[in-house]
Amino acid sequence: MDNLIDYQQLANQLDDEVSILKVEERNRYQYVFLNDKAAEKNSPDNPINKTLQEILPVSEWEKIQGSYKEAVSTGKPVVFIQYREESVEETKLSLITNSKDGSKYLLSVTRDITEEKHQERKIRFLENNDPITKLPNKSLLESRLATSIQISREKKSLTALLYIYVDGFQSVHDYLGHSSSVDQLLIEAIGRINGCFEGHQTLARTGSQGFSLLISDIPQHETAVTCAKSIIKSLEEPFHYNQHTFQLTSSIGITYYEGSGETSVEELLKQAELAMYMVKRRYKNHYVVYKEEMQQMIQQQINIGGDIQQALNEEDFFLEYQPIVDMRTNRIKSVETLVRWDHATIGTLYPVQFISLAEKTGLIVPLGEWVLREACTQLKKWQDQGFTDFNITVNVSTFQLQKMESFYEMVQKILKETGVPAENLEMEITETIFMENIEALFVIVEKLSDLGIKISIDDFGTGYSSMSVLKYLPVHTIKIDQSFLRNESDGVKNRAVIKSISGLAKDLRIKTVIEGIENEEQLALALKEGCHLLQGHYFFPPSSVEDVTAYINEKTILIT
Repeated sequence: MDNLIDYQQLANQLDDEVSILKVEERNRYQYVFLNDKAAEKNSPDNPINKTLQEILPVSEWEKIQGSYKEAVSTGKPVVFIQYREESVEETKLSLITNSKDGSKYLLSVTRDITEEKHQERKIRFLENNDPITKLPNKSLLESRLATSIQISREKKSLTALLYIYVDGFQSVHDYLGHSSSVDQLLIEAIGRINGCFEGHQTLARTGSQGFSLLISDIPQHETAVTCAKSIIKSLEEPFHYNQHTFQLTSSIGITYYEGSGETSVEELLKQAELAMYMVKRRYKNHYVVYKEEMQQMIQQQINIGGDIQQALNEEDFFLEYQPIVDMRTNRIKSVETLVRWDHATIGTLYPVQFISLAEKTGLIVPLGEWVLREACTQLKKWQDQGFTDFNITVNVSTFQLQKMESFYEMVQKILKETGVPAENLEMEITETIFMENIEALFVIVEKLSDLGIKISIDDFGTGYSSMSVLKYLPVHTIKIDQSFLRNESDGVKNRAVIKSISGLAKDLRIKTVIEGIENEEQLALALKEGCHLLQGHYFFPPSSVEDVTAYINEKTILIT
């Protein structure tokens, strides 16, 4: 375009800073026009008829002079970015040649891209980081793990990967909803985890309740184990929010790469997660180091899942019973029903090995119905033999209670069929069950209680410990978890917990049972803290109906 006035008129309509510079000899550029936006920025120092070298600091000119040279020499548009103290600017240079006299001009258009760059940084951050915790996400972890594997190969050093699953957090989330309190609790949990290690590490959020910890270049395997123990202990301490106390635990899987042999990022992630699942299935609040045979064990679990329906059809399940003893009268107060599976190829399987699979497949419904019918049938037989002063206790899962109407109708039907009074049936549910759709569960529990059935809370003190459960629900019994007896290192704390729970239950007129009594020391501890309803191998292990019947016949428990 020969008339620069056209450029000037157009430029004044733009929000960007527009200037026109005449190209002179020796790489000098003289301002001949600034639009209103550019003039406003440069006022009162009007740069017209001055060169860039005169206007810009030497350091800034040195950074951008190459772009001006390129725009003139190539005749093609050139774009460069300048980072200011509080802003980011993008400048586009376009060469204009006057056809009349051959003079050259540069059209410079500068726009503020601060917000765009901020959004780009935000997007890049979110591509590699969790938005809530700001921790690296799985994508960034995989990248760093790949680097760590390569370094381990070169240095023959040891790398550890831990998968940390926070048990109970989802239940807290379900109860509080997605609120700032939930996020704060999550951040506090992360802070505790972060305080358990040092050195070259990456803590990443790889699931809603899962975290992966990569520790590179560690001196020995025990370093990762020590770290895992510290994390478990740190998360055991209660979390306090909005007048509620929440108890979280952790399940940790550990795997290593020792710098030799073939492996991959995917393989190590899979191994750590697999080890974690072994913890959840067997222990909880513990850690396990990955071993190759775990793959076979998981495959066995898959096979078991497919065998449950066949086992129901072929009546391969059976019940064992374990008495609960009242030490004040030396008599049996209740008998707990425990389901077992006589598997054709594996042998006897216990609930921890198949109940979760039954829940996932929905087969817990027919299995639970079978257990309840068998238990009530057996209680009626005992009652017909004259043993009428104790109850039968049956464990119930969350999945069963969620089917509220059908479950309630099924219970009524079985009680009617067997002739067992509702007052002699206790239903045992875990403490954490009240975190899942709590309002609906309150309804079904109250309906069962109105029927006359006694409600017992199992594993009390290990999960959600809001007093609202005890205040507002018709709870008859709470069972203090056996972990408070077995962890000798925290003996003083455990005694305080037992004393506190039993005292609270007494004030609320709720009965207390301590399970897992295995020796005289534990018996003495329970009695000292005022707990008289006890259960465990010390008295009688889970046994067949014939053995328990013989035990019931004695009626009086002899303590030596």
